[in-house]
Amino acid sequence: MLMKWSEAATPRLVESDPYENLRRAMDRLFTDIDRQRDPLLPRLQLREDADALSVQVELPGFEKDDVCVDLNHDTLTVRGQRETTAPEGYATHRSERGTMSFARSFRLPCRVDAQHVEAKLRDGILELYLPKVAEEKPRTIDIN
Repeated sequence: MLMKWSEAATPRLVESDPYENLRRAMDRLFTDIDRQRDPLLPRLQLREDADALSVQVELPGFEKDDVCVDLNHDTLTVRGQRETTAPEGYATHRSERGTMSFARSFRLPCRVDAQHVEAKLRDGILELYLPKVAEEKPRTIDIN
């Protein structure tokens, strides 16, 4: 059986943004990375300004006694464990929030003054303020 050639079967060239394929590939890459992230590890954000580093860690349902923060030289570690139990006199019929424990460690981009680190846990967000040591802070040099 012979097939008749049709214009519909020929591919059409469409002009498009030359970076569209790259943009799509990058979107897929970041989506895949986010999917591979361990869902039991809390998300965090590390920011830096001239005087200090600040870290925010998402810890919904955690109390301050459930969290431990360690600073060892240039490595910051945040650990936590949350237990969920029914209050006395109640029975659990369904639980989708079980016991959770985690530990995240990462190297800091500069040296910090460990004696003046501040930490607070409010509304499920752990906020850490890590002031830089004097040698790490940028400075202006006067010209004589």
